[in-house]
Amino acid sequence: MCDYKKFLEKQHLIAAIAVQRSTNKDFSAFGFFIFHAIRKVQKISLSVSKLYPMINTMLVMEFSIGILMRSIMMDAMLLIHARKIFGENYQTQSFEELSKTMDSFAVDIFIDAAHYLIKDIKRDDVIAEVDKIGKYQDIIEQFKDSFVVKNDVPKPDGKHSYQIAQIFDLTKDTPELKYVRGVYSLYIQYSKYDHLSHYTAIFEKIATEKLKQKIHDSILVMASHLSQCLRLLHDFNNNEIDFTDLIDDITNYKLDENEG
Repeated sequence: MCDYKKFLEKQHLIAAIAVQRSTNKDFSAFGFFIFHAIRKVQKISLSVSKLYPMINTMLVMEFSIGILMRSIMMDAMLLIHARKIFGENYQTQSFEELSKTMDSFAVDIFIDAAHYLIKDIKRDDVIAEVDKIGKYQDIIEQFKDSFVVKNDVPKPDGKHSYQIAQIFDLTKDTPELKYVRGVYSLYIQYSKYDHLSHYTAIFEKIATEKLKQKIHDSILVMASHLSQCLRLLHDFNNNEIDFTDLIDDITNYKLDENEG
């Protein structure tokens, strides 16, 4: 038990150092996407490290950890797809072309998020209609060419979304099938924690040791996700920031599962 807490603390430290080195750097869209994925690991690894020691005496903490880890599993699925796009193009495209391809992927993610935020503002009956227009414009400022404004409300000019289930279907034939299935399985379970349904009660009946094992699995996924983020940010920042030591640190960490 103790060593998983140490591993979480190690992940938090590595992510924090990476964020510190990257702050105020001028990233491309894809670099910006990866940078904020690392920031999420920094925050969530710290939170989970505080909750994890309690699960032996307060199993209810497993539920809270699961809700936090759901966010990481979603990011990990997006990164799996990004790496698939990278793998399909790195031998046929120049570095400049590949950078544009990866930026396009990231922009699709951002536009999808902007679209849903606009829809939320549109539904809000507290914000005055005249104020909504200004908020819409602020949201799409960086992506004006990808939105069409109709009746003062911006809408994406095409499909810019990535559904997690769709990503699973696109990546399940990759060499890392076992890893992809594991991440997707954890995402599905922890999504049911986050959305109230009859499944919420069903998952409460899972054996305690199995619930703990899934937490351990999610901690390992977060470490792999962090390592992959560091590698990609290292490759796509024009060698301005060196993450080699951090990549080695997380990759070579020896987890003693029998400790404690």
